Amino acid sequence: MANTLILYDGKLSSTERVANSLGMIIGNVCIAEISEAPEDISPYDGFCFIFNFYGALTAGKTRQYLTAHREAMVGRRIALVGMGFSHNGFTKYVVDMEDAVGEGISMTGLFINDEIQVFESGFQVARMF
Repeated sequence: MANTLILYDGKLSSTERVANSLGMIIGNVCIAEISEAPEDISPYDGFCFIFNFYGALTAGKTRQYLTAHREAMVGRRIALVGMGFSHNGFTKYVVDMEDAVGEGISMTGLFINDEIQVFESGFQVARMF
């Protein structure tokens, strides 16, 4: 079974609750707020980033993390899970994020706007990882 690192953006927020829910579905995970991520990420095969989606100002910590760990992310499975009221522009955001971190990193984007989608997204990420 693959080891997955789930990083969420925002302590004591809805992203933390979703990270914990996804962790129970995916299994074999380490969950942390992105600013408290483990230094050594070599044991992880997949990464799931969870953030609130607000358009252009979204996931600044996630983008910084991916940029800082770009070399270690090449060839790994990455899921971006955005949460919000409207998914308008989310797909473009994922593509822009891929472009920002460079070639060799492929990301899957999932958007959540209700509890049912949390569980559906968890099963999609589990199958992917």
